[in-house]
Amino acid sequence: TFGDQKMNLTAKTGVVNQTSGKIHLEEDVVITSEDGKQLTTDTLDWHRNEDLVTTKDDVKITDQRMMATGTGMKAQPNLKTAEIYEDVTVTIETEPKKEELSKTVTITSDGPMVVDQVISLATFEDNVMAVQENQTLKADRMEIYFNAEKSGIDKMICTGNVQIVQGDNRSYAQKAVYVASTQKLTLTGRPKLILLTEGGNLFAATGD
Repeated sequence: TFGDQKMNLTAKTGVVNQTSGKIHLEEDVVITSEDGKQLTTDTLDWHRNEDLVTTKDDVKITDQRMMATGTGMKAQPNLKTAEIYEDVTVTIETEPKKEELSKTVTITSDGPMVVDQVISLATFEDNVMAVQENQTLKADRMEIYFNAEKSGIDKMICTGNVQIVQGDNRSYAQKAVYVASTQKLTLTGRPKLILLTEGGNLFAATGD
């Protein structure tokens, strides 16, 4: 158990250090939380005195609407908070499934990526790229806030060398804020738009 939540932890082999309280697990390591989140990896160290699990290996964390993979991790055993260190890829289902069709956004970054489900926030660092259908968004840093039900994205804040590509159209800025409820995207910090007109000509507009 962790706090008020129960979890299930399995592995093929495990060693317990009675002095430090550390448990080392190897081969097919799986943590399943009471609310359905699951972590899989090859090796895991559970620091019981610190309520922390860590690994240097590849990891995969799955939830009802999100899957995250990467290399190296530290997390609370109940997976409410987790940090993946490198080579992060996250797939988020942004809308409920309708007739077996759903929209997803795939986000990659060099890492780290930190997820805090207590405040419904995921933060991506370094060479971040989000792709959804024909839209691509790049930035140095990206913060994603989930709605209260954690069933979709509520707000996205991107900072540093922001670039948005949609077809032949491109937008540049130092900061972009997207609000899902209004489907409004606001660009600040020397925003620049490059649009391809119907006649095949490029139209450029810049702001402060």
